[in-house]
Amino acid sequence: MALMDEENILMSKTGSKVVITVNRPGKLNAFDKPTIDKMSLLLNELGKDDSVRSIVISGAGGKAFCAGTDINYLNGLKSKQEAETFIDSVQGLGFLIESIDKVVIAAIDGYCFGLGNEIAMACDIRVATSTSLFGQPEIKIGVIPGAGGTQRLTQLIGVSKSKELIFTGESIGADEALRLGLVNYVVGKAELESKVDELIGKISANSFNSVKASKRVVNESFHPTGYKIEKQLFVECFEHPDRKEGMDAFLQKRKPNFK
Repeated sequence: MALMDEENILMSKTGSKVVITVNRPGKLNAFDKPTIDKMSLLLNELGKDDSVRSIVISGAGGKAFCAGTDINYLNGLKSKQEAETFIDSVQGLGFLIESIDKVVIAAIDGYCFGLGNEIAMACDIRVATSTSLFGQPEIKIGVIPGAGGTQRLTQLIGVSKSKELIFTGESIGADEALRLGLVNYVVGKAELESKVDELIGKISANSFNSVKASKRVVNESFHPTGYKIEKQLFVECFEHPDRKEGMDAFLQKRKPNFK
């Protein structure tokens, strides 16, 4: 039963499960700030709804979970203050997904890059199709992951491999993501929904109060200071000439000429 259809964000609810779908397939479900704000508003509302116990986040179109931030939007930010406001919103979305007292599962089919991977990592569990691809390619446009990517990637797969993926900006396939611990399961496209529902069923059989408590306690093991440094350095990168060159090159489909 569809409950919400606000352009870039779709929502449906079945029993205690809500499915949120990023609906920008023409942009490979890349986020601009209005889309981020809509998702944040929706999650805040769902957080107050006691009838909801699980949330599934997915992407429309079958090509991408989310390919990252809309570079046209990002390249249009004109000041340090606008960059800071943007980072506050994307980090805030990650914190919201991470802290909401519902089980949040990322159903990943296709590209999962940049902000998309950061959103997925903020979820409690990640299930991916076998053809999905993962990466943090921000360095290729002259910035760094700014929505928690430097922190959560390290927590999930370790320091050395995180540095390699962030420094090179290269992507990895679903099987490698599974081996590293970036995702929990890899399935065929036809099995994605059923695998997510299977996990929700197993979790739902337990005390929801205990599930919420467990999520909160696990999250308390993380240290927030790195997120503040991530924001600071993203903004510093944003003001560097390499950022403009990197984004211009991406939009013009040419190789950047970094100094």
